[in-house]
Amino acid sequence: MSKKEEFIRNLSYEKKKALLAHFTSLNKVEHKRLSNEECSIIYLAWLWKNGLVTKRENGFYAFDEDEAGVPLSDYEDIPFDECIFYPWSYNLESIHTQYNLSRLMRIL
Repeated sequence: MSKKEEFIRNLSYEKKKALLAHFTSLNKVEHKRLSNEECSIIYLAWLWKNGLVTKRENGFYAFDEDEAGVPLSDYEDIPFDECIFYPWSYNLESIHTQYNLSRLMRIL
């Protein structure tokens, strides 16, 4: 089992309920269970909250894949509203904004 899977599995019922409410508020569609994409976003929020996501010399945010237990490529296909994609950015800052990771971090 990956670190991300273990983390998600160990979330309390109350936190999962608050996380579902967060995603429902973002797109106004009721969420009854967390999707794989949402689990990845939640785990990214946890990584960010714990200082594992850092701004690199190239100006983009990233994390050490070995320490995080997930590859950066897991975040390449998560949708976001911006129409510009910067190579090597992995979209982490756009994901942070689009999915209000600051709020997710408070839930976690």
